[in-house]
Amino acid sequence: MVDSGDEDIYKTTFKLYRNWTPESNLPLIDFTVEKNYENYFENITETWSKSSSSSIDTNFETFKHFKSIDQWKIYKLIKGLNGLFIITGILNENFRQNWFDYFHNQLPCLQNDLNLKSNIELSSLETMKKLRWITFGYHHDWNTKIYNLQQTTVCIPERIIDLCRMISMFMNFDFKPEAGIVNYYGRNSSLCFHTDHSELNHQAPLISLSLGRSAIFLIGGPNKQSTKPIIPILLNDSDLIIMSDESRLALHSVPKILPESISTVNDHQSIHRINVNIRQVF
Repeated sequence: MVDSGDEDIYKTTFKLYRNWTPESNLPLIDFTVEKNYENYFENITETWSKSSSSSIDTNFETFKHFKSIDQWKIYKLIKGLNGLFIITGILNENFRQNWFDYFHNQLPCLQNDLNLKSNIELSSLETMKKLRWITFGYHHDWNTKIYNLQQTTVCIPERIIDLCRMISMFMNFDFKPEAGIVNYYGRNSSLCFHTDHSELNHQAPLISLSLGRSAIFLIGGPNKQSTKPIIPILLNDSDLIIMSDESRLALHSVPKILPESISTVNDHQSIHRINVNIRQVF
C-alpha cells in the first residue's frame, strides 16, 4: 500500500491507479480473493452477524432485494483510520439490475415528487446520457459545498430509507438519511480526492452503495499531511461502504472504472457505474 505524508503522494497515487491494469502490479485489495485483504482488513462476519441478525426488522417492502443477513460478509479496516467497514454484495443477484435501473431510469424522472436536483435539465433520454449527479433530500451545492437548509420539502426515496434502516439495525447505530448524492460514472469517469465535510453532524456515519461495474476506491488520512496509508480497494456491484468514526472525514477518491468486472448488471449507454452516497445532515 502507499504511505502518505507527502502532499504530492495523493496526486501521484491517484495517477497510478488511474492507469491501473491487471499487469501493473499495483496492490489492490479484492475481497473476492481469499487472504488478499488480511494485512489491512479483518473479516468480522461471524461475530458481527451472530450479534446483529436477531435485531433486524424484516417488515419492509424491499427486504427481499437483499441477501439474508447470514450471507452477508463484513470487513473492518484495521490499518488506517478507525471506523471503515465494507459489506460485500448485499443485493441478491436477481435484484441488482432492478436497483441500477431505478437510479438510472426512474429516480431522475421524479424531480417534482422527490424534490431532486441534477447537473442537467432532464428533458429527454438524450440528456440522460450527460447525467453526472443527482441530489435528493437536503440539496448539496457542488460548488459551494453548502446545503440548502431552508428547503420546504425534504423527501428521501423509499428504498433508501429501507436500506439505511436495515444497515442501522445491523451495525447497531442510529442513522437518519437526510441527504444523498447519486454519482453516475462513464467508462472513463473518475472522482478526485476529497472529504465529505459539509454535513453539520460528523458523528453520524456515511453510507455508500456501489452499483454496476467495479471501481477502484482509494481512502487515506484526514488531510494530505497525514501519515496514514492510502489504501486501494476494489469495489464490486452492490458492495456497501460505511465511513464512521475517524474514517468519516477521510480523503477518498475513485480513480478508475474497470472495463471488465464481475457485475451482472447491463450497462445503460454511457453510464457504467452508479454510486449512491447517503448522509445524515443534522
